[in-house]
Amino acid sequence: MVDGGACVSDPRGSSDLPALGRKEAVVYRRPVDSTLIRSVGYDLSSSVLEVEFVAGDVYEYYDVPLSIYSALMEAGSKGAYFNDHVRDMYPYAKVD
Repeated sequence: MVDGGACVSDPRGSSDLPALGRKEAVVYRRPVDSTLIRSVGYDLSSSVLEVEFVAGDVYEYYDVPLSIYSALMEAGSKGAYFNDHVRDMYPYAKVD
């Protein structure tokens, strides 16, 4: 979750956007079968995709359409789908 003092990285051009005004999402993550990703969750009301990697880091991706989350969960290779359709496509922040 991003607090008022955190910054959000935006791969679409602006980096370190202030996270002020962002609604904190409460995301329940589901375990997935992947060598890259341990669990994935999505908050529909805020369009936040939360990804826990096998290394233990957790990131939130903002303004992610439900269709992207759905396709990620249906993908045969979740890591490949994530790399092709999420990474470097949406603003994100590491969850502490």
